Amino acid sequence: EKSIVIIGAIGKPDLFITMTGNYKWQEIQENLINNTDWHSNALLVCSVFWLKLQELLDDIVNKELFGPVVSFIYSIEFQKRGMPHAHILITLK
Repeated sequence: EKSIVIIGAIGKPDLFITMTGNYKWQEIQENLINNTDWHSNALLVCSVFWLKLQELLDDIVNKELFGPVVSFIYSIEFQKRGMPHAHILITLK
């Protein structure tokens, strides 16, 4: 709902980015306890995903990877297999 308000006020987003978590990320693989699989470590998977998402947003918004950002909004969901993913809408100046 918020994205519709933003689009109405600012205009259509310039970028639609989807970021998907990956259980093969080094940070996840190195921290699995007692050879458990990633399904058993939801907190670890979500924490790593969150940190990587924040790093991506920092690159885009604060470091202006694609140029100055007017607005952005994102939504985090979980796939059927349990891995998180985010949909990000970005409006550039």
